[in-house]
Amino acid sequence: MKFLVFFWDTMRANHASCYGYPRQTTPNLDKMAEESFVFDNATSVTGHTGPTFTSYVTGRYPFTHDIIATFCNHPNRRDDTLDDHIPILADELRRRFGYLTAAFDNLMLWPSQPRWMVRGNDYYVNTVHPESYFCAAVLAEHINARLIPFLEAHKNRDFYTFVHYWDPHQPYNQPDPYRTLHQDGPAPDERQARDGCTYVPLWGWTDNLTEEHRERIDLYDGDISYCDHHFGKVIDRLKSLGIYDDTTIIVTADHGEDMYEHNAPLEHRETYQSTVHVPFVVKPAAEINTHPPCRIPHLISPIDIFPTIFDMIGEKPPEGIEGASWLPMLQGKAAPIHDHLFMTGTGVPQKGLWRVAELAVRTPKHKLIRRGKAVLEDDLEKVDCMMLGAPPFRSDPDRTLQDRFDYHNALPQLELYDLQSNPHEVDNLVDDHPNVVEELNELLEKHIAVNPKRWIESAE
Repeated sequence: MKFLVFFWDTMRANHASCYGYPRQTTPNLDKMAEESFVFDNATSVTGHTGPTFTSYVTGRYPFTHDIIATFCNHPNRRDDTLDDHIPILADELRRRFGYLTAAFDNLMLWPSQPRWMVRGNDYYVNTVHPESYFCAAVLAEHINARLIPFLEAHKNRDFYTFVHYWDPHQPYNQPDPYRTLHQDGPAPDERQARDGCTYVPLWGWTDNLTEEHRERIDLYDGDISYCDHHFGKVIDRLKSLGIYDDTTIIVTADHGEDMYEHNAPLEHRETYQSTVHVPFVVKPAAEINTHPPCRIPHLISPIDIFPTIFDMIGEKPPEGIEGASWLPMLQGKAAPIHDHLFMTGTGVPQKGLWRVAELAVRTPKHKLIRRGKAVLEDDLEKVDCMMLGAPPFRSDPDRTLQDRFDYHNALPQLELYDLQSNPHEVDNLVDDHPNVVEELNELLEKHIAVNPKRWIESAE
């Protein structure tokens, strides 16, 4: 069996047309989704690339594998290196079962160089943009230029291949016509929160949606469509090579992107649905495709990919995996595999160690967000504080680092949302349901206890 796992960076689920978005942003993914299993409640472990990818390749939460931040600008972060004894998916498949393994990714461009992303790969293709060394500037067409020849050369092998498309991450550098493709496209219908303020679902509060902001949303949607176009080229090539039916294809994302809805416009820092609700579409290989395709409402997470791939090849995963296999769901068995999922949010160094300043837990119905208080320490620099939220004034040169900390610390310590009646998280119900808050907070306490040094309250 062959495996192709696609991560579209910064791709929120509800801006894909196969998830009900009013703009046709993902026609190629939509077409595959018609013969696939579509998970409606896939939830990332965080809003950051590094921890999410580490959770995907280890099957563990960030508090367990101990990588809780993305150090794209932090060289020599030796206190944040994955334990070499933790099994990696590619390494296990290659060493134990003889799979040809490959990754089309470029996290090695980061100064921190998360070397565990390379471990176990026969090929690690570290693609660089022709004119820029900025990792997120790499376009899907640059990835495909290396990926498609690999598929052609190894079509007769069982392979496991990880593909990281940076689109639709900023800088929104997609070529025409995708820069203006959705310029005059339909918009979601405006609604009203219970406090009387109006908002456009999936876009933001009406008062925040200036013409410039709407143009940025158009660019984001266009970047999604650009990525979808090149994803379609890979699917077409798999079919022409005669290996589409033999390949299990997974399409998901490391995280989404807040538009102008919460506290981090056009960024991915927090644990709101705009950032952690990701697409998850699975087209299984014919040999395990024993049930008609359908939509699946149950909770799943990136930590579930590792055990599921092992289940698909009939093997047991290593010890220590926190995820669970969703293969039974593809076979018509409806039992959920998770009662709840955890997410980590913003973070900052405190007393010499990076710590999470925000945690969340969600069930099928509710989400509780909990924040700790951050302290601006004397030796912190601007680059150290980039992950402490992303306040609207973050580009203003006159605003100090203390302003950023004050902004975070003024946010509610607790937020509770009913995701079934209020999926856009505009009505905080923390005072309405104290019993639910207590129950979910107990789950967070147990999660913190796994690795208390990483929770920011322990720094105070």
